[in-house]
Amino acid sequence: MIELLKKIAVKIATFLNCGVDKVYHYAVLIGIMLINILAYQLPMIWLLAVVGVEIAVTKEYADSKNPANIFSWRDIFAGVLGILTVVGGYYLYILIF
Repeated sequence: MIELLKKIAVKIATFLNCGVDKVYHYAVLIGIMLINILAYQLPMIWLLAVVGVEIAVTKEYADSKNPANIFSWRDIFAGVLGILTVVGGYYLYILIF
């Protein structure tokens, strides 16, 4: 299953002409937001969004301390896009139902 997800991420990254890590950042932040929404029944969507941004920034800060990695604003941007996807989907759901 993990190999299949990796292959899908590589295909998406190739299609978008970006690094696979950007796809991972996007997907992980979507997952974190959805798990929190399902666990807490969505009382504070914007608080969850702020926590998601904190996770993205903290992860990049940790990367900057590792000699093999660098700090990447594009990774943070990919994470924020994942968060905005969930927030936008929530408000679209509210408007429709």
